[in-house]
Amino acid sequence: MIQIAFNLLVSKGLENMFGVTKKQWMLVAVTVVVMLAVMYALANVDALEKPRKALGLDSGLL
Repeated sequence: MIQIAFNLLVSKGLENMFGVTKKQWMLVAVTVVVMLAVMYALANVDALEKPRKALGLDSGLL
């Protein structure tokens, strides 16, 4: 299902329009997911209180 949706979103037209291949789109998608996971961990894990405050994530927005 994910493969079908990915193929629909990143078709040959998008590759030609932006000059980005499917492997590059996959790298962008993985990078975004990893970034969101790190931000979630920083916001919700008590042991990471110091880095959370240093990054300004303790304001309650996450």
